[in-house]
Amino acid sequence: MADGMPFDNKILLLMTNWLISIKYLFRDCIIYNLIFTLFGVYLLIEYSVNSYTYIFWIRVFGYVFTFISYFWYKKKHLYFYHNLGINKRQIGLTVVVVDGILTGLILILTKTVLLI
Repeated sequence: MADGMPFDNKILLLMTNWLISIKYLFRDCIIYNLIFTLFGVYLLIEYSVNSYTYIFWIRVFGYVFTFISYFWYKKKHLYFYHNLGINKRQIGLTVVVVDGILTGLILILTKTVLLI
């Protein structure tokens, strides 16, 4: 970001970079985490209340698997995020937050359908 840029433009540029990164992170990481989410949905349908601990650990395993595979096999993609001004920690946090929200919505919808 240029130093002569007004404050509002810096915020707009930062928000634009975050939206671009979320788009590509969704395609690169979060879509693969849906496999672990679907396994959690299966556990929720089969074992209902007793499955929340297992779902949590499946999600943790999914994040670790995704991060290791992404940072190992797609190292060159990290330059793209670096150029947007986003570091590895922010990438990880973005993936966890967005995927956590999606997983929560999917599990809530599944639980709601099961109650009907």
